[in-house]
Amino acid sequence: MKPLKRVLILTASPRKNGNSTILALKAAEGVKAGGGEADVVPIGNLKIAPCNACDSCLTKPEAGCVIKDDMQPLYQKIKDAQGIIFATPVYWFNVSAQMKLFIDRAYAIHGKGYYAFTGKDVGVILTYEDEDVFASGGSMHCALSRIYVLMSKPISWERSTVAQIRREMFKPTENYYKKPMI
Repeated sequence: MKPLKRVLILTASPRKNGNSTILALKAAEGVKAGGGEADVVPIGNLKIAPCNACDSCLTKPEAGCVIKDDMQPLYQKIKDAQGIIFATPVYWFNVSAQMKLFIDRAYAIHGKGYYAFTGKDVGVILTYEDEDVFASGGSMHCALSRIYVLMSKPISWERSTVAQIRREMFKPTENYYKKPMI
C-alpha cells in the first residue's frame, strides 16, 4: 500500500474567508479525496516577525531560528510535509506580506545542497482582481520561478537555466502582450 501523502497548505490572506483561502480549502478536499493528509495553516492569522538577518541559523543550524513566534511550529510542519501549497492573494504584483514573511523565515531550514522545500512537491494558488493574469500579477512569473528555483530545485544559477524554467512553467496565452518576459 502506498503511504499517504502529507501536504501542508499555507493560506496567506489577511481576510478570514478570502478567495485564496476558499481555493486552498478546495485543494485540501482534493488531497483528502486522493487519500492524502492535508494540513491547512492560516498564516495570515499568525504573528510571524520578519527575519532579522542574524544568520544564527547558519552558525548553529541545530538551534534553528532565534526568533520565538508563531513560525516555530511551522518549521516541523515544513520538514514533515511531502508537498506544500502556497495560497496567496496578489497584492501590488506580489505575494501578500504574510506569505513573504513566511518565505523569508523558511530560510532557517537549509543546509549544504538543500533548502526548506528541496525534494517536495510545490504548488501555488494565486487570486487576483483583474480578468487578465498578466495585468494583475504578471510579475509573479519572476517571483514564482524564484520560489521554484531557490527552494524546490537547487540548480545552477546560469541565466539561461532560469529563463528556461520560466518558459516551461509560464507559457503565455496567444493574447499575451508582445513585450519580452524578463
